[in-house]
Amino acid sequence: MDYSLEAALPKVYSEKNGKLYNVHWDSQGLEADQVLDEYQVYIEGYIDGAVQILSIDHTLPDRSYGHRTGYVPEVGKEAAIKLVEVIKRLLHQLVTERYEQLEKAEQSK
Repeated sequence: MDYSLEAALPKVYSEKNGKLYNVHWDSQGLEADQVLDEYQVYIEGYIDGAVQILSIDHTLPDRSYGHRTGYVPEVGKEAAIKLVEVIKRLLHQLVTERYEQLEKAEQSK
């Protein structure tokens, strides 16, 4: 492959915005992350569930997200840390597994 696993992993991060944080994620558009399209409904349900659970203890504003890219603005630090962790674990696991499959297939040629 022409890219590393690191390059294929979606970027998931939070950035400070005043006293609050904005959470972002974005896929890279490489072959290994195309797996995210296959799991669109699962990913969006998983993220929505995580947001709903965090909403119990934290006030979360409107958000805009999907399976490849998303944004949750103005959340507290603790909620931002948890949300980044949950989203990163989900997306990185799927992309890593697909990357390893593609790498194995390429090596067996």
